[in-house]
Amino acid sequence: VKRKPEDIFSLEPQYFFTKVTGSSMTDLKIDNNDLIVAEKRSGGCTNADNGSIVLATYNDQRMIKIFYRTRENKVTLYSANLAEADNQNYAPLEINLIDVFEGRSVFEIEGIVKYTFKSFTNSEGLEICERQGATYSSK
Repeated sequence: VKRKPEDIFSLEPQYFFTKVTGSSMTDLKIDNNDLIVAEKRSGGCTNADNGSIVLATYNDQRMIKIFYRTRENKVTLYSANLAEADNQNYAPLEINLIDVFEGRSVFEIEGIVKYTFKSFTNSEGLEICERQGATYSSK
């Protein structure tokens, strides 16, 4: 019987689970297919401390990034994948809050990431064994 994380962990109402899609946060050990627990936030787009790992939505794109309020009317969201620093997909995203407040763009912090749970598969274990010289045996 497969159980969902929601069945295993009893969460307070201010927390929620979501699955990670993407590789922009690998330097913080948040990887594709991991499960995160986030603390719900309300109040829009400035309800996080600098350096917080946030689950945010920007113009219909959901993402996990590092939050940093750079100036009074600017927020920058950073990736944590230095190996891909030259990749435009991981470039810092600067958000003009005036555009948000005037309705020209949409930005909301859904939650602050508190925990991550790893996802493992048999193939990952087999790959490690094979790298160390294991050979297949049917016995």
